[in-house]
Order: sequence, then structure tokens, then C-alpha cells
Amino acid sequence: MTGKSIGDNRKVISYTTNTLNLMEIESFYLFTDGFIDQNDSDNIKFGTRRFRELLVELQGNSEVEQFSRLENEINNHRGKESQRDDVTVVGIINN
Repeated sequence: MTGKSIGDNRKVISYTTNTLNLMEIESFYLFTDGFIDQNDSDNIKFGTRRFRELLVELQGNSEVEQFSRLENEINNHRGKESQRDDVTVVGIINN
């Protein structure tokens, strides 16, 4: 995984092309940093490790269950704090 911004047009950025053999992969996720960077009332971010652990837990559940759990987790973490950024998670499940 290479994390690089795609929103900065002031400099030239080179990107790495990755090829996935979908026959060998159960699922994968594409996401923005909004979920990970969301703070709670104590200004603590959800965090990368916690987000990765959540995605691992979700594997094997239906798409509806995964969506519901992601939504509940971010809302419970955020509490009364406002949403700071866009939150996008796209899951590709190979059945």
C-alpha cells in the first residue's frame, strides 16, 4: 500500500501501479483518510490500526452488515463531534 495524495496539483507525483489477481483475493477496500482521521470528543482519531482491525473483522460478513458496522463504528467514535472530512469506503467482495 502506498499512501499518496491525489489532490495536490502544485507538484508532479509519480504513482505505483499495482495489479491484483482477483481470483486469489477474497476482498479488498479502497478508502479516503476521513474515517481514520475522524476525532472523538477527546480529539483522539479513529486511527489506522483500529480501522484495519475493523476491516479484518468485517470480512466474511454480508455487504449490508459491513456497511452497517462501519457506519455504527464511525458514528459511535465521533459522538457529538462534527464530521471533519469526507468518509469514503469502497469494498470489493469476490464471491
